Amino acid sequence: MIKGDCKLCGGYKDLCKAHIIARPFFKFLYPDHVANGTLIALSQFQNKYRKIKVPAAGMYDSGILCAECDNVFGKYDKYAAEILLKAEFDETPEKEGYVLNTYDYKKLKLFFLSLVFRGSVSKHKAFERILVGEEHEQKIRDLLLAEKPGTEDEYSVFLAKFDDSIRIPFATKNIPNPRKIRLEGINFCIFYFSNGMIAYIKIDKRKLGMPYSGVMLKQGHPCFIIKIEYETSAEFKLLMESAKIFFQEKNN
Repeated sequence: MIKGDCKLCGGYKDLCKAHIIARPFFKFLYPDHVANGTLIALSQFQNKYRKIKVPAAGMYDSGILCAECDNVFGKYDKYAAEILLKAEFDETPEKEGYVLNTYDYKKLKLFFLSLVFRGSVSKHKAFERILVGEEHEQKIRDLLLAEKPGTEDEYSVFLAKFDDSIRIPFATKNIPNPRKIRLEGINFCIFYFSNGMIAYIKIDKRKLGMPYSGVMLKQGHPCFIIKIEYETSAEFKLLMESAKIFFQEKNN
C-alpha cells in the first residue's frame, strides 16, 4: 500500500487497490473461471490504436481511494452487477428495447456517478478519454459523499444493450474502454459492461430532450434499456478494426 490523499474523502491515508470496473463484470466474460494473466484491450485515442494491459480480475487503480471509501463504492458495484448482469429484463411490446419494472434508483445512479468519478480521477490509461474536469468532479464528489443521486436532470443516465444475436455472440462478451461523446450537442460519458450493457451519463448542465428524456433513469419509474443492433454499431466496426491491427502486429 502507498499513502496519499484519498480522492473521495480527502484524508491522507493508506490507499488501496481500488477497482474502477469491478471484478464481476470481467468474471462474466469467463463463466467457468476467471482467466489467468491479463487481457489486452485495444484503445483508439487521437486516431491511433494502442494496447492496454488489463488484469482479468478487473480494472483498478492503487492511487485514488482509501479502503473505507472503496468499500462504499463496492456496495454500489455489487448492486449494479446484480442488475446489469443477472436481472431479467422484459422486452418492450415494440421489441425496440427492454424494461425492468423494479430497481433501486439511488443505488444504481450512485454506481454510475462513482464510475465517472473514479474514471476521471484515475491515471489508468483505459480512462484517459473520460476526464470530466474539476467542476464536474467536485459536484459528483459532493453527491457521492452525501450519498445522494441528485435529481433526474443532474448527471442524467440512460441505458442501452447490444442485441446479443447468435451470429455475433461476443456482443455481450467484451468490454470496450469508456469514452466521451456528444448527443444532440450534449456531452456524455459512455461506460461499457459485459452482457452488452452500455450506460450513457450526461456531463452537461443542459436538460435532455426527447427521446432520451423518456428513457433516462427516474425515481419511481421503470428502468428502460434501448436495444442497439450490434452488427451495425460503431462499436462493432471499431472492434473489427482493432482486431485486424492486433493480429497484424502479432504476426509481424
